[in-house]
Amino acid sequence: MTKLPHKTNVEVGLTLQDLRLEAKMTQKDVAEYLGVTQSAVCLLEAGKISLSLANANKLAALWGTTSDDIYTGEVWNKPKLGDLN
Repeated sequence: MTKLPHKTNVEVGLTLQDLRLEAKMTQKDVAEYLGVTQSAVCLLEAGKISLSLANANKLAALWGTTSDDIYTGEVWNKPKLGDLN
């Protein structure tokens, strides 16, 4: 099994932003869920700070994916539950 490379902080941030918007959540919603400030979520999405594994796991559970998929961008290459029928 080939391991996919992790993306840059900016690429991970864009994945987080896309997942948040798909879930119709605000940065404030995500911040409250993670127990951080809205400012921290903004910095994560901009790629200015790194996403911790603990927070990646929390967000993955919230959005029905895995932390590996968030870090590699593979979340977009998997079928959604509704697409399986």
